[in-house]
Amino acid sequence: MKIGVIGAGAGGLHLGLFLQKHGVETMLFSERTPDEIRSSRLPNTAIHWHNVVSHDRELGVDHWEGGQVCNYFWVGGGGLPEPLVFQGNFKAKSQIVDNRMYCATLLEDYIKRGGAVSYGHIQADDLTGLSEKHDLVVISSGRGSLTELFPRVPEYSLTKPQRLLCTGIYRGITNREPEGLGINFLIGTGEFYEMPYLTFDGKHTALFIFIVPGGSWEVLMGNRYDDDPKKFNATVLGLITEHFPHIRERIRETEFGLRSNLDILQGSITPTVRRAYAQLPNGKYVIAIGDLHAVNDPLTGQGVGCATNGAFVVGQAILDDGLAFDERFCKRVEEQMWSWTGDATAWNNYMLQVPPAPNTVDLILAAAKNQTLADAFADNFAAPTKNWNVMATLERSRNLLHMLGMGSPMIDAALTSKAGTA
Repeated sequence: MKIGVIGAGAGGLHLGLFLQKHGVETMLFSERTPDEIRSSRLPNTAIHWHNVVSHDRELGVDHWEGGQVCNYFWVGGGGLPEPLVFQGNFKAKSQIVDNRMYCATLLEDYIKRGGAVSYGHIQADDLTGLSEKHDLVVISSGRGSLTELFPRVPEYSLTKPQRLLCTGIYRGITNREPEGLGINFLIGTGEFYEMPYLTFDGKHTALFIFIVPGGSWEVLMGNRYDDDPKKFNATVLGLITEHFPHIRERIRETEFGLRSNLDILQGSITPTVRRAYAQLPNGKYVIAIGDLHAVNDPLTGQGVGCATNGAFVVGQAILDDGLAFDERFCKRVEEQMWSWTGDATAWNNYMLQVPPAPNTVDLILAAAKNQTLADAFADNFAAPTKNWNVMATLERSRNLLHMLGMGSPMIDAALTSKAGTA
């Protein structure tokens, strides 16, 4: 048996390493060598919740010590008289490692263990030929013509970006102790994440700014670091000074600024789900994992988790059922991947609503007063099904809050209004 894996991001690398561990011959197709990956522009500032760290450990690629133990939540705006401030603790540590360092290192791990790699760009026209040389081809690269093979699923996809995105690695910020992620919600305006970020020269801070289109923060998208670095840094610092004094007090102004011109990413994402398999002209099937299957806005940090979960699902299915990589095989894989990715997608899209849904408001208000709820909400970023299980309906959220002896005023008002219009 020989499996072709296209893409050397987290999903493709985890699948290659998983199959390699279990003795399955694999050819990994990567656009870049490890050194080229290290020297490239910042592709993302992805969070590896402890579910991903667990996958790394299982594959023997957990190279980085330390990590984050909690989320620090700050919620302001939206008519709140004072910001809500609370901490949610994790059951196990998360990791935030520069994706360039992470992927280059895992690719080297795969090579050192005897894995075969082919470097170059793969397009849709190449797939039929590749499928003739492999028993199955799995694609973990969500760019270019490859996306056109997999039909979009409208009922799970949005039609436009819900946030404009600006993320980068910054110097001059003292990270909190104990180490954790700062998740700051300014209701109606956007979200501002501060993340201890391990990169090539040590630990800095990644700032991820989620901007509600048309809001006051959109001015940041008109500023390009390459055009005027001082103006860009001053704009970010001004935003922090105006809205987040708890971050500003940890900034050393004379040192503050983007780490380098390669350490920034600006743009937007339209959340899109595609079918997880497609048939080629020769009758063989290819499977999609990661962003090619479901690309989510990074608000709840589900991208890497969905990709690595997909890799483990596909890898295990290959071990369990090597009879034929036919449509039956593909359908079963799609169903198994969707049990995780579907809930992650639904929860993520729900959290993007402006204004926030009634149960989102009530649950956050309750979490600020109830440590058990705060811990569960934070830890379940690594288990999105658990958070979505609570938030999927207003009734579910209300019932949980009542079990905890807490009120649900926004939910009650929404349900009363719904009953009155029925």
